[in-house]
Amino acid sequence: MSQRGQPGHRPDQARHQWQQSWDKHRNNWSRSGNWSHNNHWNWNRSNYFYGTFFYPGFWFGFNYGYWSFNFCTNYCSYSPFYYYGYPYIYAPRVVVVDVPVYTYTQVPAYQYGGGYYLSQGAYGGLDAALSDVRSAWIDGRADLIIKHINPNDQIAIYLDNEYAYSLPGSDYIKMVQDAIGHVRTISFTFNNVERRNDGAYMATGKHDFYDIDGNQQSIDLSFTMAQQQGGWMIVAAGSTTQ
Repeated sequence: MSQRGQPGHRPDQARHQWQQSWDKHRNNWSRSGNWSHNNHWNWNRSNYFYGTFFYPGFWFGFNYGYWSFNFCTNYCSYSPFYYYGYPYIYAPRVVVVDVPVYTYTQVPAYQYGGGYYLSQGAYGGLDAALSDVRSAWIDGRADLIIKHINPNDQIAIYLDNEYAYSLPGSDYIKMVQDAIGHVRTISFTFNNVERRNDGAYMATGKHDFYDIDGNQQSIDLSFTMAQQQGGWMIVAAGSTTQ
């Protein structure tokens, strides 16, 4: 049994710097009621056409309206899709909460057809859920992963093996749509699954792809899934190049 954080990454000391910025400026964000409405909403509307957001330097539109492609110091945090070419999101979209220190236990598994599968007959649909996540990236079908995201939940994001923040599932859905829609996957494999002490399962693997700018990238990633109302839903995600 191991006790550790979940795979994730951000550039040098980013989490520490971001937390300092959060502590310093969070009161200013809410002083006028809602920073994201009073400031970013107006900026968004000038770049919003027929359900799509447009950003300078891109000829195509985006589903998510809170990306930032230039670091905005006090109002940005590192994105869950930093290595995919989506470096920042507006910090008022996220919350920092206390999370437990989880323990993890290795899950027996076997290899089949070059893919990663859990032991036959076990874990009631988790294998199919992970297959959906993989196929979403391989086949460019965001709908396959979106059905495993609860828009009303908070998704825990792990950066550089540490918890960084949580963000709404509804935000994460839009991010996933953009990432899958504009990233070209070379290969995507899960190579390990561990059971978390709260009953969730963390799958780790490797993703090779061309990012939004056409640069080839290779990252290690993780998706943690938990059973909710008869289905398997993503409750945490992380990525790293370390």
